[in-house]
Amino acid sequence: KLPLVRAIRGEVVDNAELYTLVPPSSLPASHAELLATELANEEPGIYLGINGRPIYDERGIVRGGVVVSRDITLQKLAEMRVLSRNEEFDQRVKERTAELAVSNAELQQKNQENEMFVYSVSHDLRSPLVNLQGFSQELQVSCNDLRALLGESDIPASARERGLRVLDGDITQAVKFIQSAVMRLANIINALLRLSRAGRVEYQRKPVPLQELIDEIVASRHNEIAARNVQVEVRPLPTINGDSSALEQLFSNL
Repeated sequence: KLPLVRAIRGEVVDNAELYTLVPPSSLPASHAELLATELANEEPGIYLGINGRPIYDERGIVRGGVVVSRDITLQKLAEMRVLSRNEEFDQRVKERTAELAVSNAELQQKNQENEMFVYSVSHDLRSPLVNLQGFSQELQVSCNDLRALLGESDIPASARERGLRVLDGDITQAVKFIQSAVMRLANIINALLRLSRAGRVEYQRKPVPLQELIDEIVASRHNEIAARNVQVEVRPLPTINGDSSALEQLFSNL
């Protein structure tokens, strides 16, 4: 209903909005340009903000009404522009959210595939690792038996000394390197298995003597270090709080 009609009926009208058609030639220059841009599908006009009040006689009977209007075209167009941009932004947010949902689903699928792959590889590595560990122990037992055999009195002294040098030197050191490498590989496989089950690394923090850890790593890489003619210097190191497997992998890579 028109604000004036409502006021005549006794209603109080506040901030009513009305779009009024006017001839294009009557529009202010600023309005014409904005309306042509913002309201390309509507006939030219202006927005009015209207307030209305009833007019009473001395007996309190409504005898008419009065309205005051003001041009709010610029304000209205600005509000419409903001609303349009908000709608465009909401639409872009919805589209982006849908894209992220698809990407997240694909990422979860790939994570599951990676976890299954890590679990399978780790599980398959455990069997030959157990064999290596068993063979190294058998080799250690054989070395002990051979050392006992060399201790018998009927073996010539020169042969005994030569055999003991081989046992106490290269063979013992080689067995120690094999056992150390097997232990390191077992720790890596256990870490991979934890990763495949949990989907992330779970560090087991405890005091780790770095000096002892790095000495074992250097010893296990003895042949490689010697082949490359490299000299490794390890200065005194403290005991720190951390995950021994992760620290072992870190320093081994270095």
